[in-house]
Amino acid sequence: MGIIMKYYFILVFLFTGTVLVAQREGYIWIFGDSAGINFNTITPTPVFSSVHSGEASASVCNSNGNLLFYAGGYNYSNGIRIWSKNNQIMQNGDSIFGHSSYTNGLLIIPFQTDSNKYFLFHRVLDSGIYQCCYSIINLAFNNGNGKVIQKNIFFTTYDIAEKLLAIKHGNGRDWWLLLHGIGNNTFYKYLIVNDEIIGPYSQNIGSIHSSSTGGSFGEMEATSDGTKIIAVNLWGVIDLFDFDRCTGELSKWTELGYPPYVMLNEYYGAEFSFDCNILYVSRFDTLFQYDLNDPDINSSKLIIWTNPNPSNSYNGQLELAPDYKIYLATSSGLGLPNNIFDSINMNLSVINEPEEIGADCGFASYNLNLGGRRSYIGLPNIPNYNLGALEGSECDTLTDVANKIIDVPLFKIYPNPAKEFIYIETKGYYEEAGFELYDIYNTLVLKQNLQNKKIQRISLQNIRVGVYFYRITSERNIIENGKLVKL
Repeated sequence: MGIIMKYYFILVFLFTGTVLVAQREGYIWIFGDSAGINFNTITPTPVFSSVHSGEASASVCNSNGNLLFYAGGYNYSNGIRIWSKNNQIMQNGDSIFGHSSYTNGLLIIPFQTDSNKYFLFHRVLDSGIYQCCYSIINLAFNNGNGKVIQKNIFFTTYDIAEKLLAIKHGNGRDWWLLLHGIGNNTFYKYLIVNDEIIGPYSQNIGSIHSSSTGGSFGEMEATSDGTKIIAVNLWGVIDLFDFDRCTGELSKWTELGYPPYVMLNEYYGAEFSFDCNILYVSRFDTLFQYDLNDPDINSSKLIIWTNPNPSNSYNGQLELAPDYKIYLATSSGLGLPNNIFDSINMNLSVINEPEEIGADCGFASYNLNLGGRRSYIGLPNIPNYNLGALEGSECDTLTDVANKIIDVPLFKIYPNPAKEFIYIETKGYYEEAGFELYDIYNTLVLKQNLQNKKIQRISLQNIRVGVYFYRITSERNIIENGKLVKL
């Protein structure tokens, strides 16, 4: 394809509305053992950080590429911390639930209604179940260094794998949050709309991710345009899907792994080229390439590189960078943590021309120096913050989509229309559920906690005649919403 075609693809993305120009939220990476990379410079330069994380890390910048804060492990054990741009622990940023040894264990999503606020999503082990929490960071505190104003808020109740993925909705404003179950082939999908977390909406598609050790490990990534998703694990799963940014539906499952799945396959890292045509997958000892334009994608599989030191190092995560290159982390020593510092883990390997087939992709092993710091097997989980609205798409609002998410209502409200009262019948258990009623001006006119009862009666005697909109919520989640007519 060559460098001219490479920049042709970049220009196409920049001027078709798919990517917003000059937004640099993902330009500083923080990961590994005190490591970081600044992509604001012509040649990426190493930066120092306070993180000490084998896998899970996340960082975010402002639109000018200035670091705002980051999160990760601090001693390769249980617990996550959040650091400010000055590498100091943010106020209330300690004791964040999670672990540094989760593949895509952390994820940062900005608020839509307040530019100072951010969600940090984090995978958590609680009572034998791997769940997902969120914490909220507000940078308006402490002269821009921020404060964690809420933390460790659970919003899932099922086992999830080490796979947290965020993709901009087709309207270019809202977000899809995707999780994957353990011991099944279930994707759990949430919509983040006006800073509310709506869902889950579940879909069964693809390979089963084993509940045995290793079945949870491995990356889940999306193409730069958000239309394809790849999910891999150590049991040999390599699942490719199409993704609809408007409806959140996955389709066209292509199985690139080789059943029967066994632990020895050990696929772990995965990433797409910027033009969305080439897929790279790492195994502990090998880097593979797939041509997604080939009618038989499986037959296009090529070995790009074989690790010359498989007995004492292994390949980790892959990540597409702002310079349109793909970077590979490799850890030294088969046990983590350790005290090994060498040419393997003090550098990242680079795919210089990832749009090219075979050797033309320009793979360079241990090529980017980390300035005396080292990687383990993780790189930061950074979504495409710059993904814009789908040009010509009709999915400008999530109203219809949000209503379709609740395929099987968990609550039944009747009568509707209603006069003096309504009954709310539940099909599940929600300890902190509440009922909220809003008028057409979005003013809250009624709020009541829902007790743990199968059927609960709520009086409408003080509510004027008219059309209202209700929400049933749990913490910040909207479990259900709809219209209610008061006669």
